[in-house]
Amino acid sequence: MLNKSKVYIIDFDDSFTYNIANILYPLVPDIEVINYKLFFEIDMERITFNNKMGIILGPGPGHPNQYSAYFDKIKYLLYKPNIYLMGICLGHQLVAIQLGYKIITSAHPAHGEKIHFLWKDKECCVQRYNSLAVQPKYQTSELIWQNEVMILSYQNGQSFQFHPESVGTENPMYFFKDLVEYLHSS
Repeated sequence: MLNKSKVYIIDFDDSFTYNIANILYPLVPDIEVINYKLFFEIDMERITFNNKMGIILGPGPGHPNQYSAYFDKIKYLLYKPNIYLMGICLGHQLVAIQLGYKIITSAHPAHGEKIHFLWKDKECCVQRYNSLAVQPKYQTSELIWQNEVMILSYQNGQSFQFHPESVGTENPMYFFKDLVEYLHSS
């Protein structure tokens, strides 16, 4: 039986946002896409987080420092025990900043480049669209590719520098399975 958990996808004015929703709809029917300006106007401290929920900070344009007004709210969400927080591309960078990482110019800027790596004992082929990167700190919670952090894992979530929702990513559901399992666990 499915939990009535909800997923909020925060849209940073990026066309890939609805690709994320389309991947998740069959498994998590209660999804809401919200523009980042509206979502972050909510007073987080006044919300009671009784049910498990997922929040996906989606991809978007610009440098994450352009969104510094939202850093405190992202940090607050990062440590809520019943929220699975996921970041994709810009969202990955926003989460990484809250975890003490630095954002650098990518040594390998790309728009639509496929890359391959091993993650959780599985060969992955994903699509990258970025000119910025998260600088590694070489912790066990990182997956490093070409001296850039591609995946971060943290208490209740993960973030990805690439686009798991892209048509160029093989087996995109593989990257959302931890979120879905979290929402459906008791």
